[in-house]
Order: sequence, then C-alpha cells, then structure tokens
Amino acid sequence: AAPLVIGCDVDLGVLAAARDNARLAGVADQVTWQRADARGLSPTVVADVARERGRPAPTGGLILANPPYGARLDPGGLDELEALYAGLAVACQRFRGWRAGFLVGNPLLETAFARVIGPPRIKKPLANANLRAYFYLYEL
Repeated sequence: AAPLVIGCDVDLGVLAAARDNARLAGVADQVTWQRADARGLSPTVVADVARERGRPAPTGGLILANPPYGARLDPGGLDELEALYAGLAVACQRFRGWRAGFLVGNPLLETAFARVIGPPRIKKPLANANLRAYFYLYEL
C-alpha cells in the first residue's frame, strides 16, 4: 500500500535539495526522481514509472506541488508565471478523477485554475516562512 511518489523539478538544485530532504526523512528510496517540468506529467508517465517499480498503473491519486510564487520575478516575469500556472492547470486536466494540491503564495494560480478546472474544493490560508500563502485542493 506504499504510495507511488514521483519528485520532479526543472531546477537541478531544487531537485537535489528535495532528494536530500527525502534521504534525511528515510524515504528517498521510495521516490522516483526526474529532472522534468511538472507540466509534462501525464497518466502515461505515471504508468511507466509504476511499471518500472513493478506496480500496476494507478487509476487515481494525488498530485502535490509547490510551484514558484513569483516573489523574485523580474518585472516582465508575471506573464511567464501566468503561463506556468495555466500549463499546470492543463496538465491536471489529464488526471480526471484525481486530486491536486498546491502550496502557493500567488492568487494567479487560483485564477488560472478557475478557467480550466474550476474553483478549489479547499482554499486554506497559510504562512510559508515570511510569505503569505494558500493551500489549494482541486478535484480533477
């Protein structure tokens, strides 16, 4: 009953830090690590990882992500952030029947998801370090 966990990020430094944290938590061997853009995640990719681990393809699951907030963006980077959030929403559409949760400090994510997925099932205010953030849970 162990979960199938895929950790991915395009930034090699972030991926290495996540791998180090998983190692400290004693779960690194339970995670399949990929240097990849989460917008490319699909049920086919998840099924391939499951097969590599000797498991059946999951028919449902939970996608969790902590996408960039945009706090350190250059002035023109807001369009790039909006495109990232919209791409995540489109990627999530591929996972009908799943759930997706996001810890993010920018309301643009909620706006992008509203256009594609609809409103969040849960919107919970949080603090992430010194930044105001929200946890959003979507039923896909």
